[in-house]
Amino acid sequence: MKSKIKFLSSKIIILTDKIEIAHYYRDLMYIEYIDKFCRLHFAGGAEYIVNISLAKLYENIPDKPFVRCNRTAVINIFYFHVYDKTVHEITLEDGAKFTLSKRNIAIFKKKLDYMKYVSLPGPDCAGCDEQNCSDFRFFCVAPDIEKNEKIAKN
Repeated sequence: MKSKIKFLSSKIIILTDKIEIAHYYRDLMYIEYIDKFCRLHFAGGAEYIVNISLAKLYENIPDKPFVRCNRTAVINIFYFHVYDKTVHEITLEDGAKFTLSKRNIAIFKKKLDYMKYVSLPGPDCAGCDEQNCSDFRFFCVAPDIEKNEKIAKN
């Protein structure tokens, strides 16, 4: 069943014929573009097919954790598991595999490097407050980010 989509600041709303289903952006593992529709894959196994182009969807989701792999896929870097440099293939935690286009390799590496300093917030996210959280609690910046950046530069 094809659905419509609505974007909020911290959530994505899937509109079906009968109900509206809300998911946090942080739970969106990856997006595949197939036959003029986007298939959204969420943590926990939920999948939805929505009537929107990948370009339009990509411009409406938060920029920081999402990486466009190629013309047909966008991944959430938090679910990254393995990167095979020889064939430029990304494997996510659930086993899904995507090939990076040459133009997106540098972007992927830059975001992967940045994500060393952030984590997904959760119920056990101690010390999380408005000063060190961004994007409506989408991810938490590590408290020692300045120290970590100095170490990375040296």
